[in-house]
Amino acid sequence: MKIYDVSRPIQVDMAVYKNKDFKKPSWRIDTRYEDTTVNESSLCMNLHTGTHVDAPFHMIDGGTTMEDIDLDLYMGRARLIDLSGVEEFIHKKDLEPHDIQPEERIIIRTRNSYSDEFDPNFVYIEEDAAAYLRDIGIKTLGIDAMSIERGKKDHPTHSIILGAGIGVIEDMRLKDVPIGEYELRALPLRLVGAEASPVRAILIKID
Repeated sequence: MKIYDVSRPIQVDMAVYKNKDFKKPSWRIDTRYEDTTVNESSLCMNLHTGTHVDAPFHMIDGGTTMEDIDLDLYMGRARLIDLSGVEEFIHKKDLEPHDIQPEERIIIRTRNSYSDEFDPNFVYIEEDAAAYLRDIGIKTLGIDAMSIERGKKDHPTHSIILGAGIGVIEDMRLKDVPIGEYELRALPLRLVGAEASPVRAILIKID
């Protein structure tokens, strides 16, 4: 059994969406061992920073929030496909050769995985590709982009995917993971009323 950690490391100087300062995490030292015999600290971060999952409430008013999310979306058999040759955005035609099936958890590797900086021209999911995945009936969509779309008025890709109850995992780091079948583990925190949650995402290759 081999475990691939596909999470972005959380640190104060990490790359964040659009390089917005408020999305960068900050640490506070609460106690140190030499003073209290205990090390404790606090973390403040945006819920969409680093590898994270989106709940429907992120883009759908009245949608499901994190405490009620279906955990089955984020654990179980998953398939990693490679679309690293796509330059700008993923269309339906890019997905069709991969014979995607209903109830699959699909994870997409793109050229995004090969840079640790924020790229304003990152590869994302276009509306026709989102509708294609919705119509197939996939269970989960994971991708190495900080968002499944960019620069879209009214966020149609998010609305299509989250509106269909499809699980979303964003900002996975997939550079060193071979394509193929895995066991996915990316459980979100039980954050009441939240629209997203950070996760420690792993892919397990079972021999």
